[in-house]
Amino acid sequence: MDRSIIKCDFLMNLSNKRLVLPGDHLSSYEEAEPGENSYGELDEVYSCAVGQFEEAGGKAAVKSPGRVLEKPRVGMEVYCVVKRTSPSKALLLCMPAAEVEGKGRGLSFDAALPVNGIKNAYVKEVSDEVRIGDIIRAKVRAITSKGVDVSTVSVDCGVVHAFCVRCRNPLAAVGSGYACGECGNKEQRKSAQGQNKPLI
Repeated sequence: MDRSIIKCDFLMNLSNKRLVLPGDHLSSYEEAEPGENSYGELDEVYSCAVGQFEEAGGKAAVKSPGRVLEKPRVGMEVYCVVKRTSPSKALLLCMPAAEVEGKGRGLSFDAALPVNGIKNAYVKEVSDEVRIGDIIRAKVRAITSKGVDVSTVSVDCGVVHAFCVRCRNPLAAVGSGYACGECGNKEQRKSAQGQNKPLI
């Protein structure tokens, strides 16, 4: 075989097996889809582990000597902190429930909670059911090139820890709603069944 061809193949393999860190850019969706220990965000693929980058079969993967990190998948249960809200959606920072509960490994990721994904009833605005700073339990319902959408429709999903919008103290469950023990403010949330109580 021509030595120049061997050298070319060697260089191509070397470039496809570089060491990468969590968050490193691997490829675009046009070049490859997310594979082992990688995830997609805004049409780009990134690493979610320390390891060796390999691209094969249309997949961008990271081979890590440790356990495979869980990446977002439809149906995954997650805990999220509400970062921002608008009338139509809430922007969240999420972590796989397995990681939070010590049953597995995973990395945090951004997601959106659409107003129609909160509960099986009409919700006029997101802030009627969740507020900034709340901790919610949710399930991933869709993953697209635009990002991750979650849902709290299931009875075991919803707010598990709420904060007063006035004084930011933890809210306590009172009947079907919440009340602040500091300022007396009363609020409403879409609660996870059996979890509408302060966690701290």
